[in-house]
Amino acid sequence: MFWIFGALCFFACQEQPKPQSKPVTKKVSVSLDPKHPGDIEIPLEKIETLIPQAKTLSPKEKERLWSVLHLTFSPCEHEESKSILMSLKKNDCEGSHILLQRALRNLTSTDEVLIETTTVSDFWFKKAQQKNTHTTVELWMDEETPALSLIEESLKGLHSASLRICIRKKNIEILNNEPLPLGQKLTEVLHEGLNNAKLDSCSSNIDVAVRASPTWFIEGFRLRGLQSTTSIQRLISLSNQDRSKDGN
Repeated sequence: MFWIFGALCFFACQEQPKPQSKPVTKKVSVSLDPKHPGDIEIPLEKIETLIPQAKTLSPKEKERLWSVLHLTFSPCEHEESKSILMSLKKNDCEGSHILLQRALRNLTSTDEVLIETTTVSDFWFKKAQQKNTHTTVELWMDEETPALSLIEESLKGLHSASLRICIRKKNIEILNNEPLPLGQKLTEVLHEGLNNAKLDSCSSNIDVAVRASPTWFIEGFRLRGLQSTTSIQRLISLSNQDRSKDGN
């Protein structure tokens, strides 16, 4: 897939804009350039019809909004490789509206910040637990995993969210709404939770999106495999900004 560093590589190379799928590891300076749109899906002059909020923007801000949404992908799996602009036109992915609002909030930021806050590294899933009192980190994992200590290390550094843990394949919830950072060892959580877990208490509609242990969902946005605290906390912070703006 694309995502943040693929987009950065594109802008540095000054090629015709198109969504990027091959990530790179080196950060470079970036510049959104609406004068070189590549394969245009939706013309710039149509943006006000598609996005009513654009009517209050300056011409430069409209260009920046159009550029970043044209060059980044929809976060919904059924729209893979479609731009956010096309996703908004189809209006079949709530996750694209989340990214739109993030773009609108960061239009006056640098290009790098605008790109970083508008792109995600994986798909968004409506069925993942979200919109509770606090931003939710939903962790799916196997009952027995050799990565337990590494998962615990990631959890220790997280804050400003609540934690829900589900056991993969069994669809059982062993923890819900526990404030982060986690105050007890993960081995203790597993032991206590498995003794009191209720069968089928975790959503069977989201387990199809869980193909690895661990798999994380932060307000619907998925991260697969072992993740750094920084990667997870970034999504928590963005979700908290979403909530603050929404007044939740």
